[in-house]
Order: sequence, then structure tokens, then C-alpha cells
Amino acid sequence: MSPMMELPDTTAPAQELETAKCECCSLVEECTPRYANQIRQTYGGRWVCGLCGDAIKEERIRSLTPISIEEAVTRHANFYRGIRMPPPEGGEVLVAALSQLLRRGLSGSPRAVRSSPNTPRTKMATPFMAT
Repeated sequence: MSPMMELPDTTAPAQELETAKCECCSLVEECTPRYANQIRQTYGGRWVCGLCGDAIKEERIRSLTPISIEEAVTRHANFYRGIRMPPPEGGEVLVAALSQLLRRGLSGSPRAVRSSPNTPRTKMATPFMAT
């Protein structure tokens, strides 16, 4: 036996990484090109993150009729976009509410600046008080 042991070569170049963006949720990950290609082959040419990949598998299992991976990816991507996008009228409602608030403030009516409640406050007797 030789008194000197061989150590692994630590000067080897770092493995090449690429950035991949999930086509469902837009998560960006770094991965090796080999891994990225495996994922794309699995999901019909689309890159999906691990979480969305699990959701796509569940989508296929839950479906009442057998569906392809491509169909499951499309369904999941559409679902995800639907929960991320605000309703189209949401901005219009906000603008209308702010406009009404400004009109009340500019009109000078006491109702617009009143901070007290419309009904008078009454003191409520507390039952079982010691006298």
C-alpha cells in the first residue's frame, strides 16, 4: 500500500447550468441542461417546476376520462392563470369607489366628513353589578 492516497480532483470545471422558467407559474430555476431536457420530454416540450409537475400528475389522476400529459399541462396552466389574474372589473370598481369618495369630500357636505355614527350611543347597564 502506498502511504499517499489519491484525492478526488477538485479542480474539475463546474457543471453547466441553465435557467428555466416554469410555463405554468413562472418560477425560475437553475438546472443542468440534461435535467431540463428530461423535464421537457416528460411534459410535451414545456418546462414545468416540480410543484406544477405534481399538480399535473394529480390532474391526470382526477380526470374522469384519460387525458394526455399535454392536456393536463394545459388545464393546469389555465387554472393557474385564472387564480392569478384579478377579475377584469376589479379595477373599475376601485376607480368608481375612489371617485365617489373624492366627490363626497369635495362637495362639502357634512355627511362626507362625519366620523361619528348616525345613531346616538347609549350606555348599557351592566347586569349583576354589585351595589
